[in-house]
Amino acid sequence: MRLRRPVLSCAVMENLCETCRTPDVSTACQLCEKQLCEDCVLAPPNGTFSLQEKVDPELVHSVYCRFCYDEKVEPEVLRYDENKAKAENVYIFFTTQRKEIPLIKHSKLTVKVQNCADRDETILRLAFIAAEKGFNAVIDTEVVYAKKRDHAYQTTAWSGHGSPAAVDEEKLDRQVKRNAMYR
Repeated sequence: MRLRRPVLSCAVMENLCETCRTPDVSTACQLCEKQLCEDCVLAPPNGTFSLQEKVDPELVHSVYCRFCYDEKVEPEVLRYDENKAKAENVYIFFTTQRKEIPLIKHSKLTVKVQNCADRDETILRLAFIAAEKGFNAVIDTEVVYAKKRDHAYQTTAWSGHGSPAAVDEEKLDRQVKRNAMYR
């Protein structure tokens, strides 16, 4: 005796999750519009792409299916994390330190960031932009703030600018050691 599988009607098949095929459909992927259950929804971690100047429109959504996430979001998240790690090792030279820098290459572009929450965020954003462009330093850096008053509230908006550059790290390390020896 042969057992027959129940045949699902078209109405039931439309309400299945595209990934795991459960009938608990709660939302749709914001890129491909496939129906998903709550367990199959993927989203990039909060704060991802916060340092980038321009974020690709495909990466600003909060609901992705496994296929869209693996194909479009995950490579960009990995690239972003890599650039963020590089940005934490970027040298920052302020305008007063100009003559002490062993430059290899200097960009003619000046990068600017505005409306940052604090000084550290401003410097990290400048470093991130330099790391994205393949540089390991930001020279001629200036960071300023402006107080903004809105009746009883006062906030501070930080902004900064600088030029990405490539610095000879070995020469810089020797220079720092030499200067420390004479102190």
